[in-house]
Amino acid sequence: MFGRKKPQFQMTLDQCLSALVVRNPQVQAKDLPQGRIELSLPYLKPWLIRWLQRKDRKTFLRRFELDSIGADLWHQADGRRTVSDLVQHLARAQHLEPQQARDSMVAYLQMLMTRGLVGLVVSQE
Repeated sequence: MFGRKKPQFQMTLDQCLSALVVRNPQVQAKDLPQGRIELSLPYLKPWLIRWLQRKDRKTFLRRFELDSIGADLWHQADGRRTVSDLVQHLARAQHLEPQQARDSMVAYLQMLMTRGLVGLVVSQE
């Protein structure tokens, strides 16, 4: 309501599938038992809380836990693979139809991007 709206970039499905998936370099990953992974990302506290607390720590760590499927995809998202590569990997690993794997991957990547864990690099072509 009071904040500025950030301009949103809309991309086509073809642009999304050809984009490279890159991890946020600030994310710390820690392997957990049973193939899971914990991701930690520093966030800036809201200005009102920083002002009220008046402490030196202006950030806090948000933690996200990924299951074994999410951890496998996290390890695959190394900045060299495209979304399409990850879709193919997911379809093979989980025995899914290509359409189902694509829809699941797009939704999963949107969730990871919303949380600031990954980003997409779209080529200028």
